[in-house]
Amino acid sequence: MHDCWTSYFGLKVGGHQICTAHLLRELKYLVKLYQQRWTESFSGLLDGALELKKKMLAQEALHDSKLVQERKKLEEDLDRILEKHIDQEHKKLIAFKKRIIRYRNYLFPFLYHLKVPPDNNASERAIRTCKVKQKVSGLFRSQEGANAFAIIRSVIDTTIKNTKNVWEALAIIPTLAVVTE
Repeated sequence: MHDCWTSYFGLKVGGHQICTAHLLRELKYLVKLYQQRWTESFSGLLDGALELKKKMLAQEALHDSKLVQERKKLEEDLDRILEKHIDQEHKKLIAFKKRIIRYRNYLFPFLYHLKVPPDNNASERAIRTCKVKQKVSGLFRSQEGANAFAIIRSVIDTTIKNTKNVWEALAIIPTLAVVTE
């Protein structure tokens, strides 16, 4: 799950999912810049995909025939949108469209896998605490302090995501063997 930064596609991972939140933010900028119907159509398509994901999650189903038909229609709509002509003067929009064509297969994996989110907002929220800590109290005083903060924050976030008791998880930390290099 990532924005469309080219180097991410070189990583050896099981698959890629382009963050829809990043795409929608970029489209909002392009709408203001060019007032093109193409950007509105593409934004609408992404909104439709997000709504379909909500339905899939609510029903806990990927293979319901109605949902499969909706997913197929979204893919067909995407093909139609990508075939539309864009004025050559709209360079940033053309670059966006070319990027979408190039990475088309990474737009909708979240519609084929229930556990794949459509955006990386959860990841960005997880690292936000580090940034807030840095802003409130300045930098960490030592690398050891930064590492300790990262470990504790990781345990807390993972525990919350797994709907477990945070206090119990934190109580386990002192009992774990410390690995040093």
